[in-house]
Amino acid sequence: MRVRLPLAITSASVVCAMAALGAGVLIGPHAAAQAPAAEAAGLTPRAAPAEDSTVLTLLGTQGGPGITVRRAGESNLLTVRGKRYLIDAGVGVERRLAEAGAPASSISKVFITHQHNDHTAGLFGLITLYSNRAGIEIIGPPRTVELVNGMVALAKINWDIRAEQGGAKVDQMVAMYKARDVQPGLVYQDENVKVTAFENEHFHLKGTPAEVNKSYAYKFVTPHKTIVFTGDTGEQKDLAKFAEGADILVCEMVSPSVLTGALGNNFHMVHEHLSPTQVGQLARDAKVKLLVLSHIVGGTDADLAEIRKWYPGKVVLGEDLQVYK
Repeated sequence: MRVRLPLAITSASVVCAMAALGAGVLIGPHAAAQAPAAEAAGLTPRAAPAEDSTVLTLLGTQGGPGITVRRAGESNLLTVRGKRYLIDAGVGVERRLAEAGAPASSISKVFITHQHNDHTAGLFGLITLYSNRAGIEIIGPPRTVELVNGMVALAKINWDIRAEQGGAKVDQMVAMYKARDVQPGLVYQDENVKVTAFENEHFHLKGTPAEVNKSYAYKFVTPHKTIVFTGDTGEQKDLAKFAEGADILVCEMVSPSVLTGALGNNFHMVHEHLSPTQVGQLARDAKVKLLVLSHIVGGTDADLAEIRKWYPGKVVLGEDLQVYK
């Protein structure tokens, strides 16, 4: 099968794309302009998933609070037997959902890994655009309720106006949003998924006013696959056990190539994120079947080579709208 790759893809992405194809991974286009090439290759991110399947779509793969044209903020979509679950909601998530053929109104559950803005900046946009009277539940670590209540309060300005122009009443809009703070352990279960949270090592805040905050990894067990999202984390010896045997590990990474100047001495960047070496060791120890890198900060050929020194399995450098079945 011949696959036409966009000219903007880097050499590292080409290596990963070929590895992904070998793993049976479907790589979706970055934008509508690339749709003809994608269709010619049989890659159709807008097509509805098989009725009895688990499908992962990377909506946004950018790490950090910056904005880039190529990548939206960190966000993932898991579709299980047609039901959609959103993991994080970075900037641009609403557009990426539309590009993936998943209307915002089809999302009923959102799982937040932590309250850093590169994982939540798109949530307000999602709230203001949401129009499913069945409602949406937003689940996350402590202060998720506080975060959502604040966003709903801001959205009321728009809802006040819309209500006078024939829209729904404000109290009806407010009632659509339910938020829940959860502790590590089983946080959600339905007929499709069992979701477990694990506190990772992204925050070393003890003894500070921010100590209440937590950062989570999530494990989704479906009838077809086990998928683990590390969230943002530093090295954590128990994380490998949590992710053990996963079919897909969606893992953060910060490249040493960006840790120059002041960043090279920043405790958070150095110790509360994973280096390529640590990513490779985590995937190896967890014995995962496929390693997908997201929350990309850097992402060079050298980073991928370093990961492969430690992990013999399949590695993919994530791109927005990639689809994994």
